[in-house]
Amino acid sequence: MMRAPGPAAGKPLLFWDEQAGDLQPLLDMLGVVPGGRKHGQPKDHVRQDVPWDDRETVAKALQLRSTMNPTGGDVLMGYMGYAECRICKERLGTRDFFGYGFVWPEKADHYVLVHRVWTKECDELLAAVRRAARRAP
Repeated sequence: MMRAPGPAAGKPLLFWDEQAGDLQPLLDMLGVVPGGRKHGQPKDHVRQDVPWDDRETVAKALQLRSTMNPTGGDVLMGYMGYAECRICKERLGTRDFFGYGFVWPEKADHYVLVHRVWTKECDELLAAVRRAARRAP
């Protein structure tokens, strides 16, 4: 089940539309999206034209903030159960992170680096990270 953060938490980044389990292939064929089309699926956002340096910058921002990664996000909320990659079925995280005015699921960097997913919100996050880096002492 997709988690949908409230608007007060930040703009959703790399969240996907709901899926209907075993019925999903039939619904895809019919063009039906449970709950309506909001974010699409990761396969709808694959882009090969994004420079690798930009991907690495965004991926680092999508990871947990630490002393080794001061540009990362902070934990917003945890859940019981793991998310699963919508492309390769790899086990992802159990938490949502926030920062730079965005909210995203834990291990969202997997989509950016492994599957080359890139949304308009990734462009916005990249710009926010660069602005923050210019202001840092």
